[in-house]
Amino acid sequence: MVGMASRDDRIEGVLATAAGDELGAPYEFQPPRGPELDVVMAGGSPWEAGGWTDDTAMAIAIAEVAATGADLRDDAAQDAIVSRWREWSRVAKDVGSRPARCCTRQRQTVR
Repeated sequence: MVGMASRDDRIEGVLATAAGDELGAPYEFQPPRGPELDVVMAGGSPWEAGGWTDDTAMAIAIAEVAATGADLRDDAAQDAIVSRWREWSRVAKDVGSRPARCCTRQRQTVR
């Protein structure tokens, strides 16, 4: 069992990662920005202001399975994560090439 301090650190890490992803989402696929330019949660294609990318969406699926108390090293937990990814990928605005391949392979394996 994970201690409370470690658990809290993980929760804070997930939230910090999501915030960073939100800040960076409008700048994805854009040329490098200079340090003189402000970074704001302005939104931008394909995300709304404050929206996140596939990185956070996929992390949410992991966090949801972890919140059940499942051992993430267990095959059943990993299958649950990939199933959530597959469901998310059907409606997502942006799915990276590797997650897309993972979801495709999982669909082929489950049939």
